[in-house]
Amino acid sequence: MPPKPRTRALGGVSNAIARALTEAHRLPPLGGKKILSPQEKAAAAIRAREAFAPSTAVSIQNIFPPESPKHIAVREPPQSIITKLAPIRGHLPIPRDIFEKRGWEEKIFVHRKRAPEIDRKYIKRATPLSLAEKAGKPPVSFEEEQHRRLAALRRKALGVGLGGLLKRKQKFDNVHEARSKKNYERNLNAANAPEQLDEVMTRSTVRASTASMTAVLPDPNRFEVARLAREKHAALTQLKSEARRDALAQLYAAAGDFIVDEEDLERRVEEVFKETSFDIGSIEHGRSIWDVEGPPLNATNLRKDLYGTATNSSATMAPTGDKTTGLQRKVAEELIGGKL
Repeated sequence: MPPKPRTRALGGVSNAIARALTEAHRLPPLGGKKILSPQEKAAAAIRAREAFAPSTAVSIQNIFPPESPKHIAVREPPQSIITKLAPIRGHLPIPRDIFEKRGWEEKIFVHRKRAPEIDRKYIKRATPLSLAEKAGKPPVSFEEEQHRRLAALRRKALGVGLGGLLKRKQKFDNVHEARSKKNYERNLNAANAPEQLDEVMTRSTVRASTASMTAVLPDPNRFEVARLAREKHAALTQLKSEARRDALAQLYAAAGDFIVDEEDLERRVEEVFKETSFDIGSIEHGRSIWDVEGPPLNATNLRKDLYGTATNSSATMAPTGDKTTGLQRKVAEELIGGKL
């Protein structure tokens, strides 16, 4: 809906004022015989008040022109009028540590049985005297005398500051210890407190028969179940250990054929990728490894080899001992306890 023009809004006000004046002119003069009813008086008063009281829409339309999106007053949600703070560039300086982090209390304070005291040796180490002062020589100039006086003031200020630091530390420790002790005693009393009467009175009733039927009793065979679980876990751990040992033995046995330098790599490449790698006999020339060793074995070929129904000549003419080589190898590995 397009916004109403400004003249139309002002025209509405003029019409309301005109209606109010018309109603006022219709009133009879003083001493006249015509008297308005209470309903007519109330209606005339409302129209006059609406005419002379500026509305929100009229005031907003008077401020913003018709082409402004705020020409018509639309209530906005509270989230959209929140003022966002502008980002502040830069950062605050990082406060430096006046004392060392590790063991600074032992270096500054002397911990005695009653209360720690300020270590005067630390102040002497932190603010040493000059060589002339140690030798007892008087100042040679007014500037040197001022320097010595300021140095003495700094030593005194350091002692006073360390004393204040010690007092604040003791106060903080005492407050922290008192608060911790109070919380501990409160929690302990709450844990050991008897059950309140309101909880006892409002607790639901459970019959003895229902409690005996729904109670979860401890398993009488729980120790036997735990023993079997331990044995099973030990067996699995032993199997994993043996598998790791066998894998390590295989790795050690295969390490003799590893390619460790460029000469071994070149020799292996020449051996595998030579021109006569896929030759079959002295006449035929193969094109891939399938021509030399045949296609890969599948479940059908394995089943035929097991039952002796293979149709290819190589499997049919193979000796019987070759079929049991794998089984014999496994038996030998079990006997020696390792991989061959």
